[in-house]
Amino acid sequence: MLQNLLTKEEFEIIRICLVELSGGSYIDDEESITVAGFDKGAIKQILQQWPNVVFGEYDKSIIFQCFNQLTGFPHEMETQLTNSTNCKTDELVILMDKIRNLPVTKTPYVLE
Repeated sequence: MLQNLLTKEEFEIIRICLVELSGGSYIDDEESITVAGFDKGAIKQILQQWPNVVFGEYDKSIIFQCFNQLTGFPHEMETQLTNSTNCKTDELVILMDKIRNLPVTKTPYVLE
């Protein structure tokens, strides 16, 4: 269980980043498939489960890759991302590392 491994704020930042990448102009669908290995539909499926997302291997991989795309891809939209998430890129990189180290789960994340 992921209880207490992410704060409510971090959980919300993850959601915002998924929304930004799935609907924003950071990367188009074709680039998403080529660069990250999934399309924006996969992100939208995770968002449809929100806040009852399960951090299984597949979902965790997509969430991690979303952060990787948002923080590392040269889309030159850092200001928009900072305004949307209220976080600087280096703070998102720290959260990305935290996501990478989360245990894989079979049950939804629970916030207290």
